[in-house]
Amino acid sequence: MKKLLLSTLLFSTSVVAADSDCFLDYNNVCGKNEQGQFSEYLNECHLEKAGAKEVSYENCQIDQSRNPASASHSVFTDLERVESEIDTILTSESES
Repeated sequence: MKKLLLSTLLFSTSVVAADSDCFLDYNNVCGKNEQGQFSEYLNECHLEKAGAKEVSYENCQIDQSRNPASASHSVFTDLERVESEIDTILTSESES
């Protein structure tokens, strides 16, 4: 039940976000921009939006900033909060 609720919530919010800001997957693609700099992108969609060309991962100088990333710590905090709320609801239902 918890997984169903969480996956429904994630799917319904991700579909909207996917169209607007490449939010669905996290494949960490290495790309080379027009200035010849290597950078790690969150996924292929971000790579394309930045106009970079995909290159082999070995060429990438990994940067923890994940340029240009749309995911922030608040997203993961929100997911943890939602999971906690679902746990609370399911626990209270099972106790009654």
